[in-house]
Amino acid sequence: MRIVKVIAAALFLMTPVIAPAPVAAQTQGPSEVSAETVQRELRDMAAWSMTATQIVQRAFSILDTMPATPDDVSNRATRRTWIASARTWSAGARVTVATVRRDYAALPPPPPVTFSPELEGSLKEQHRRMPAVIDGIAGYLDRYEAMFASFERNDPKAMTAFAINSIDAIILPIAHMRDINDLTASTIGPAHPQSHLLSSVARSYDAMIALTNLTKAGIEQPNPPLGFTVEEIDAAVLAMRRHITGGRAAVVSARQEMALARTTSPQEATLIAQARRMIETYPASFDREEKIAAALERISRHLGAPGRRYAFEDPVVDSIYDEVVARMSERAADQQARQAAVASQ
Repeated sequence: MRIVKVIAAALFLMTPVIAPAPVAAQTQGPSEVSAETVQRELRDMAAWSMTATQIVQRAFSILDTMPATPDDVSNRATRRTWIASARTWSAGARVTVATVRRDYAALPPPPPVTFSPELEGSLKEQHRRMPAVIDGIAGYLDRYEAMFASFERNDPKAMTAFAINSIDAIILPIAHMRDINDLTASTIGPAHPQSHLLSSVARSYDAMIALTNLTKAGIEQPNPPLGFTVEEIDAAVLAMRRHITGGRAAVVSARQEMALARTTSPQEATLIAQARRMIETYPASFDREEKIAAALERISRHLGAPGRRYAFEDPVVDSIYDEVVARMSERAADQQARQAAVASQ
């Protein structure tokens, strides 16, 4: 089912996306921040970001273990069995939420970033937003548990309310990742290809949210209109391609700037070499972004075809969505490789 795939993709893609130091920081003279300081702060940033991301991942992973609702909730025995398993899951989820809260309380503030006060501010903002994420999961559990009594009474509205609540919970991690990517992209600035990559990723999340909201609309009403979803996907694809073009141009500019860079110490030479290796990972990433954009565009064209009506299970959409998820998994691997390069010497 596509909803399950959305959850899996969302959780898998929640990896740190810290960019390498801007080229300006990598080529500063002796009166500015030293290469050794930049390298140390990059490693500290990567380590802190990894820990913070793992905390958020643990909170969202609760959704991935939620017991599936039975196909026939009208059967009393089946309904009772599911409610029992759901209560057990909810109790375990509460323990996880409590653990996540303790982990957040133990997380130190973000490390200083003297070469970029803007990046330091971005990390602080990410830190500030984490409690709201945890509260969002806890709020979902509150609503989830409140529905048990309705299920036990076989309230016909209970399943609809449950499904809508679950979809809202699915959107929560996707929207969080979109917002964090937008925040980091605006901090890095358009001169670095990572900014454009993060913006493209964020817009692909817009498309995912649009599709998920369409599923929600299909639960709330029969035959929901498709036009608004098509418009949202089209806008996301257009923005993705704008950022892909900008990112490819930023790669060219970064290559030229680093080719002119002069180093005065082995540490500076190491930092520049590291940055060059990382810059060369971006062309493949932007090629992949284009493939994701093209797949999303195919979904839009399918939904926007004359006479098309909404279908909760659409084999064409599901098939293309499988392709999107596969591409996104590859995209996450690229991000993890860049993260490892930042953390290494």
